[in-house]
Amino acid sequence: MEVMQREQGDLVVQTKITEEQDRVAQAIEAERKARADSEDEIVEMLKDMITKVRTELEGEKDERSKNEDVLLELLETTCAKLN
Repeated sequence: MEVMQREQGDLVVQTKITEEQDRVAQAIEAERKARADSEDEIVEMLKDMITKVRTELEGEKDERSKNEDVLLELLETTCAKLN
């Protein structure tokens, strides 16, 4: 009788351990998924930021080019007037 009770007790303990292992495994998997989602969001934010910076740089480059053209025209006009 005592052996049977001990075996039943062992079975209960083993069941509890298995349930706890499953719970921990599920929690780990949920954390992995959350981490992967966060990483994906960070990558998307970085891509958006890079695109924005590139666009701004191109705009600044175009503006600088226009200003250089205006400056060259002024210099050419001034030189022509001096001659």
